[in-house]
Amino acid sequence: MIFVIGAVRNSNDAVILTGSANPFLLKMTKKDIVIFFASMELLRDKSFPAFLDRLPYTSIILDLDEGFYQIADSFKVTKRFGSRAYIYSDSAYVIADSGMYTIKNYKIMMTSIGFSEAKYDLKYNARSDIQRRRFRNAFERYGMKADYVISNTAPHKIFKKMQMSGTFDYNGIFLDRFLRRAEFKSWFFAYPHRERIVDEKFFCKSHLFTPLNVLELDTGEPEPTDHIEPFSYYLRYFG
Repeated sequence: MIFVIGAVRNSNDAVILTGSANPFLLKMTKKDIVIFFASMELLRDKSFPAFLDRLPYTSIILDLDEGFYQIADSFKVTKRFGSRAYIYSDSAYVIADSGMYTIKNYKIMMTSIGFSEAKYDLKYNARSDIQRRRFRNAFERYGMKADYVISNTAPHKIFKKMQMSGTFDYNGIFLDRFLRRAEFKSWFFAYPHRERIVDEKFFCKSHLFTPLNVLELDTGEPEPTDHIEPFSYYLRYFG
């Protein structure tokens, strides 16, 4: 199985990755995968790689703060999941570059493009510009088709659906064009760090584990919701 959660920002958040917080994880093996965003605070923590290796599954980590380039030289680069990844530990990989990745036969477009309220930060915008270009090029190379999309922030139009359209978000507006042109089954995103099903395609992720192919496993369409669902709500998706 492949599961998606939102942002793990500190050691307190990291507890949710363990079987003590979510006992169903204890049934997983290293063939199972959990995809999540991690902050630079955690990625810099020298004890975090060993912590991840003790977990029963394989971790795929996206760079929450777009700052992994600061420590990237400390890790080996490998071609993994059909594209470039950093070996963070024996059973954890960091995806620091926007691109199309193949995981268990799914084509997954992944990017760390974040909410861009800091439009006056030239260094931030320069890094985001590189990721935006890689995101666009990868999508176009695959004919604007993916099974799933996972991003840090959401397209701006989805923010409007969430009634969060008051702040200008350059990256969200950039992602809007892929709503019109791209074909995909579901889009998962972390910001604004709450658990919400926006509609039948868009999932805002926080701390609940959702199967990547949630719509394929469901017998009906999930209902939009504004509140945080209990863990039992998601159990119906994967039994």
